[in-house]
Amino acid sequence: LRWMALVDVGVEDPSFLFAHREAPPIKDWDDDAEVLAALTWVYGPAAEWMHLGGSATSSKDLKTRRHEFARYFLNQVWGDRDMSLIDDDAWMRLAVSGGPFDLVAQGARVCVGMDGSRSHDQAVIAHATPPDDDGVIRADLVVHDVVRDRLPDPTWPHELHDGAIDYQALADSLTERFTSFRVAEAAYGADYVGEATSVIDRRIPESRIAKIPRTSKIERAALGALDTVMTAGKLRHRGDPVLRRQLANTLVIRDSDTGTILRLRPRKASEPIHAVYALAFAVWRAQMPKP
Repeated sequence: LRWMALVDVGVEDPSFLFAHREAPPIKDWDDDAEVLAALTWVYGPAAEWMHLGGSATSSKDLKTRRHEFARYFLNQVWGDRDMSLIDDDAWMRLAVSGGPFDLVAQGARVCVGMDGSRSHDQAVIAHATPPDDDGVIRADLVVHDVVRDRLPDPTWPHELHDGAIDYQALADSLTERFTSFRVAEAAYGADYVGEATSVIDRRIPESRIAKIPRTSKIERAALGALDTVMTAGKLRHRGDPVLRRQLANTLVIRDSDTGTILRLRPRKASEPIHAVYALAFAVWRAQMPKP
C-alpha cells in the first residue's frame, strides 16, 4: 500500500531506491523544520505513516554523507561536490592580493609542510604562520613539477624540472625557507623521503619534526586542522592556481558518525593533490604550542 501511494504521487526512476518526488533544495541542513518539510513533500500521502521527525534529525548526524541522505530520503541526485574539502567560491574568498612577502613577512616564524611522489614526479613545499591574535593563519607554497601543463601560470614562483625532480633544487628551495623565515616546525610525507628532507632534519630538533605516513592517525589530525581553519574562515592564501586546481581535484572521505576526515583521494587519479597535503601539514604544525 505504501509503495503504491509513493508511485501514485511521484515519478518512477530505476536509479532511485524509491519511486517518489524530488525534494526542493535544502538551504539550511541544521534546520529540522526545513528538512522535515522536504521529507513530507517527498513522501506525500505516505508521510503520515512514517516517522519523518526521526529522519529529519538523522540528517544532521549524517551531514558528512549528505549525498547519501539526499539520494535515499529526498530523492535528490548529488555528485561529488558535497565531498569537496572546500567549495571553490569559499576558497577564493580567503584569498588576499600581493606577493609572497606581503602575505608572510620575511623573518616571520613559520612551519613547513612538504609532500610529493615519484609516481607524479611532483614535490610541494608549503609554509604557514602560527595563528595571529584573530586566529588567522597565512600560508603559501612552491611546487616543483616536471609537467608544464600542471604549472599553467609562469608568473608564479613554481619550478619546472626537466625529466625528473632535481632533489638538489628541491633542497635549495627548502633552504630558502630557512633563509627567508624562522622555521620552527616541519612535517613531511614519510612515503616521499627524498634527499631534500635532510635540510629539515639538520636544522630542526627531531622533536619538532613529524614524518607522516599516508592514512595514519597523524595525517588525519593534519587534515582535520586544515579543515577546521578553512571552515572557520581563518586561513589566508594568495589564490595560487596550482593549489586551487588540486583542491578542486580533492575528494574527502569522512567518518559518517563524527565527520572527521579519514583520508583524501583525487577525483582524477592522474592529477596529484600533494599541494593539499603539504598545506595541511604546514597548517597543522603552525598550531603547535611554542617549545
